[in-house]
Amino acid sequence: MKSKIVWLCAIILPGILSAQTSDNSAYAITSETIGTQEWTEVKLIDLNNGEVVTNVFENSKNDYNVYDGRTTKQITLPSLKDSTADNNKRPFAGLSAACAYDKKRNRLYYAPMFINQLRYIDLNTKTPSVYIFEDKPLSNATNLDLEANHITRMVIAADGNGYALNNDGSHLVRFTLGEMPDITDLGALHDAPTNGDVSVKDPNTSWGGDLIGDASGNLYLITSHNYVFKINVHTKVATFIHEIKTLPPGFTTNGAVVEKDGKIILSSANFITSYYSLDPSGWQATAIASNDHVFNTSDLANNNFLHETKLPETITPVVEEKVGLYPNPIRSNVFKISFLNQQAGQYYVQ
Repeated sequence: MKSKIVWLCAIILPGILSAQTSDNSAYAITSETIGTQEWTEVKLIDLNNGEVVTNVFENSKNDYNVYDGRTTKQITLPSLKDSTADNNKRPFAGLSAACAYDKKRNRLYYAPMFINQLRYIDLNTKTPSVYIFEDKPLSNATNLDLEANHITRMVIAADGNGYALNNDGSHLVRFTLGEMPDITDLGALHDAPTNGDVSVKDPNTSWGGDLIGDASGNLYLITSHNYVFKINVHTKVATFIHEIKTLPPGFTTNGAVVEKDGKIILSSANFITSYYSLDPSGWQATAIASNDHVFNTSDLANNNFLHETKLPETITPVVEEKVGLYPNPIRSNVFKISFLNQQAGQYYVQ
């Protein structure tokens, strides 16, 4: 009896500690199969190797509920067999290339490219629950058929607000989180005087890509052409920082997140060999080893910030004088329990 309990404690506890330290993942908008570009699926991706941890939203299964974001009333959707029905209220109608993760409420906010709406997936429910805000447009753009007006970048910043940006930088949108979000189109970005010939509005350098936030409340735009801008959300000034030149030919940056060690993970809409790790200290990119091909994505999202200083976790020793527990206090993940001088019987360890 004694040997069994000691063995279980020595084996199971390290497994628990390992699970706690391997949380380095991101939500990805992708497709059902690798290499296609439908942008209707959401998967949780392991940033260590690019593998899929779980399928979060599977559009092809048609297993989800849709609600009005303001009233929380369920929306009845038309039959998929009805070819004349308006399907704009389906979760990924219009496809999507912009998402942001709200860790506090465990929600994934996103915006369709061809529908001017803010939406989110409640990640707390077993069956995916999607909430759409129909009462107010996400941006002041009036023609979503124009590629320039598509929302393709989104992030939740350190100030606790969400930010979305259209392709040509003419609509920087701020939205608050919670049950009744306040959606505000802040207007167009402005180029810093030091940008020279590189403009944040230029389709040849600056459309597409993704937004990440830093710990000071700034935004970083990494465009699909692999140009990096730093954005001050108060002045709306975009400062050109760097052009990433260490990515392989054909790699367009479409998703970007900060991983646990402070580097930036890049994914592409058309590159399936691997994701790339970008060191912000010198803006050098290196491939992340993968077991096979990775899913191409239109966007990535997690809750990490650039230049974020995380305090080391303090483990409070457990001290108990009344039991035969060695070592006492416990300072590692291995311990022994002694049942000497105890009556024969069954004992439960909690």
